[in-house]
Amino acid sequence: MRRSSAPRTIVSLAVSALFIVQVLGVSASEEAASRGADKKLDRALKGLVSVGNSGDTIPVIVQYKKGARDTVADAVAGNGDVVVNDLGASSLVAQVKKANIAALVGSEAVEQLSLDAKVRGHQSPDPSVDPSQPPITQDVLRTILGLPATASGATGGGVGVAILDSGIRDAGDFNGRITAFYDFTNGGRPMPPSDGYGHGTHVAGLIGSDGSQSGGHYLGIAPAVSLIGMKVLDDAGNGLTSAVIAAVNFATVNRRALGIDIINLSLGHPIYEEAATDPLVQAVEQAVASGIVVVVSAGNDGIDPGTGQVGYAGIESPGNSPSAITVGAVRTFNTIARTDDQVADYSSRGPTWFDELAKPDLVAPGQRLVSDTSNKGLINQYESWAYLSPFKTKGDFIRLSGSSMATAVVSGIAALVIDANRHTVLPGNTPMAPLSPYDIKAILEYTATPIAGADALSQGTGEANAQGALALVAALDTRWTPWVVGALSGTTTIDGATQTWSESVIWGEYALSSTTADAVLSGTHIVWGNHIVWGNHIVWGNHIVWGNNIVEDNHIVWGNHIVWGNHIVWGNTLPYSTSLSLDIAACGVSETCN
Repeated sequence: MRRSSAPRTIVSLAVSALFIVQVLGVSASEEAASRGADKKLDRALKGLVSVGNSGDTIPVIVQYKKGARDTVADAVAGNGDVVVNDLGASSLVAQVKKANIAALVGSEAVEQLSLDAKVRGHQSPDPSVDPSQPPITQDVLRTILGLPATASGATGGGVGVAILDSGIRDAGDFNGRITAFYDFTNGGRPMPPSDGYGHGTHVAGLIGSDGSQSGGHYLGIAPAVSLIGMKVLDDAGNGLTSAVIAAVNFATVNRRALGIDIINLSLGHPIYEEAATDPLVQAVEQAVASGIVVVVSAGNDGIDPGTGQVGYAGIESPGNSPSAITVGAVRTFNTIARTDDQVADYSSRGPTWFDELAKPDLVAPGQRLVSDTSNKGLINQYESWAYLSPFKTKGDFIRLSGSSMATAVVSGIAALVIDANRHTVLPGNTPMAPLSPYDIKAILEYTATPIAGADALSQGTGEANAQGALALVAALDTRWTPWVVGALSGTTTIDGATQTWSESVIWGEYALSSTTADAVLSGTHIVWGNHIVWGNHIVWGNHIVWGNNIVEDNHIVWGNHIVWGNHIVWGNTLPYSTSLSLDIAACGVSETCN
């Protein structure tokens, strides 16, 4: 049954009405006129070109019509501006003076102009945590996920994970498994592995450490994976959207040559435009369409830093990519049992700006996780975060919190799922059919275990469940069309307690629930395009219930957690370093925040 693209739901209409009427204080006709005049600009650019000196230069990503590259490049150069880089996929990066933005907007060859915004890693200090609370080492983390503390069964062997981050230090826990390394802060050049910040190494350790530096105690989720490093963040943990896009595009084009099955993106920037025009989101969508599983962090914008209030709509780009697996963070309180688990306050919640998609897709442990790090950057900046391992000296390990860490956990689980799929032989010596990225996303969502008291915009379908995901893969028989799934209990036992699977899938703004695994994982699979095709035998569920909200007179009441108006969770920082002063960081559909 194909999802209809129109009409929009009353929830979506009410959200739009709330944006325009309550937050902006402008009429619908005024907003429509504004959209018509400058619809090619994202909201960050709209704000930046309206203030300051017209001679100021802004870094922009220009998306152009097919075959119009030279026309656009000539127009940029003719205005005295500079083309910095070609990104492929009909886009380029340029440094453009504000006075010349209008000329590009008026060009028929130009499809869209987006700010080349700063991106950042999603690690977050959490002052609400008792400093005496012990960190979670990787052996404990594996047990929380239902995995054995030591490696057995699927280990991720033969699976390639591209880590787009601050780099990877070639530490002993990776033992020759960093198969390629490219520096996209320096034009994408092949380089020896390095990490001047430590965030990327921490992510890599959670995904694929083999535990060598800890006597085998601290194994990553998939300790045999191959790691492909793509440095897109500098030694301070910052980067540019264009570098991330270049790396994603490179990974997509070279996925077979480099053996890339998964891309891990533990980074992002605030959402400034719809997913359909966001150049970073579109790069991710193309990667997934090519067969790569892309796992993205939701962001750490779930809490107002000024008031400490938890709010909604903090998802960052590219976490608004419909086809990506977007991951939020869970606090486990250092217990293996899931009964006390909570979505971390800082973990970004949905819906996404503009598109109002239900994100995250699921959540995973992300609080005070111990993993490898570089001997530079974070370890020196935050000495109290360093972890003194009983198996090795201080400086090899650090504890970090954030959706970055949770994303790495899910990337590791995805690697195990791919490994299990590739090594399962069905009756008759028939290899199992390969799983698509959409299948893997559905498996992870379907087997997640819901967190009591958390809504779908906070937790997606629930907390990642590695044991359950592997059980579902083991029960899958792909010899038939549609695929069939053998008997499953729909539960996982962790720490002696039975955890019930969500048995649901959230995609876009819809929830498919109360269905069977073989109905979700059918021979038609899940096909993402302009719509989602589930197969004719599947009946769509209801729209996502937006928190505890109710719809009254075209207004939405979000319980006691109002994120709109003065409670914008991103604060008022600019998207990149500039002398301009403008409050645009999280305004969504307005140029200025209230």
